[in-house]
Amino acid sequence: MTESKHTPGPLKAHYVFQNHPVGEPEPAPIWTIQAPRSFGKTPVASVYSSSADADLLAAAPELLEVAVLAVQYLEDIEPNDILNEHETVLINTARAAIRKAKG
Repeated sequence: MTESKHTPGPLKAHYVFQNHPVGEPEPAPIWTIQAPRSFGKTPVASVYSSSADADLLAAAPELLEVAVLAVQYLEDIEPNDILNEHETVLINTARAAIRKAKG
C-alpha cells in the first residue's frame, strides 16, 4: 500500500466546550479529533457539531483501511473481475471511497 498523507489512526474525539457563535440561536458543541498521546497539541480536526459527526471523523482511518481490505479481498477471490452484482457494487463503492479519501 502507498504511504498515506493523512494522520493514521486510531483517532479519538474529545469534547472541548460549548461555543455560542454570534447570530446563532443555540450554543454549538466543539469537538477535536486527535491522535493518541497528542492531547494539547494541534488537533487533526475541530468539529462544531454533534458527537456522532466527531466520532465518524475519528473512525475515518479505520474505515479507509476496511475499504482497502475489502477491495483487496474481492480482487484476490475474483482475479478476473467475474463479480456478482453485490460484489460489483461493494468494490465500486469501496474504490470510490478510497479515491475520495486519498484525494
